[in-house]
Amino acid sequence: MKTTKLMHIFILAIITTLIVSSCGNNKKRGNPPQTPEYYDTLTVMCENGLKDMMQYSFESFHEQFPGIIVDVEYGTSLDCSKARLSNQKNAVIMSRDLTVDEMTLAKEYHVMIDESPIAQDGFIFFAHKDFPIDSLYSGQIKSWLTDPNYKLSNQFEQLEFEPLLVTTGAESGAYMNLSALCADSQTVKRPVKVMEDIHAIKDYVREHKNAIGSGYLSSLYADHISGDSSLIAIRIGYHHKDGNHEAPQIVDRAWVIQYRYPYVVNYEILARANLQARNKTMRFINHVVLNKNVQKGFFDMGMIPEHAKFELIKED
Repeated sequence: MKTTKLMHIFILAIITTLIVSSCGNNKKRGNPPQTPEYYDTLTVMCENGLKDMMQYSFESFHEQFPGIIVDVEYGTSLDCSKARLSNQKNAVIMSRDLTVDEMTLAKEYHVMIDESPIAQDGFIFFAHKDFPIDSLYSGQIKSWLTDPNYKLSNQFEQLEFEPLLVTTGAESGAYMNLSALCADSQTVKRPVKVMEDIHAIKDYVREHKNAIGSGYLSSLYADHISGDSSLIAIRIGYHHKDGNHEAPQIVDRAWVIQYRYPYVVNYEILARANLQARNKTMRFINHVVLNKNVQKGFFDMGMIPEHAKFELIKED
């Protein structure tokens, strides 16, 4: 009995030695895991303005698939659309839909594109808390943006100055949403002050009470959570396509979810169509869309995750 026990210990020691030796040899030779997807690179182009939003998604995807290196390049919204149309990147992350011209190019050059929604947001106008007005109608905003002779100061007695619109550059996703959503895809003829990013816009608006900033609802969320109430989102009223009137409401995700806010932004991942389920790009898309921690991260940043259940409570 004693001899048998010693034999078991001896055999176990030999097996352990072989395993350790084998692992050591694999490490020396640099043999990759047997899974074929490992030791690959996922190339991504992402809008500059979405860097904070997507950072956790990139990191958590690499943690789940450590053999897939996520190579991210940031650029303007136009850079992103060019990368998608030319198939330069595996995935492109944008805050806007492709324009009619971009879709025409894709069709002309037989570029098949799948758009995977990952979250929604509201496009907003915001001002200093002491700004003289707190509500506008979408028609007034459209006229203000597209008609050089239209002045908000002529519409409101309490406005003793003409507001200055502050935004990001013309190639940014935010500016292109400003044109597509708020100016009804017309040229923005209103003189604007261009800032590098949303943080610079908010800083400028805090210091200049005559300014109206533009950006995404989620950009004010962190401020309000931290107790910074120096900026307020301007309430927007509008008419639905069916003719119903929507009075200006406090700008909140609840109204965006119900499509009772006029400017809804869709964050999307654009990739080549008809990808296989085990394709690295498809795995990345599924990770961003379906991973509960990623989707919760979007919610915590003030967005509306694509896969989330909301229970709206009607208040009196």
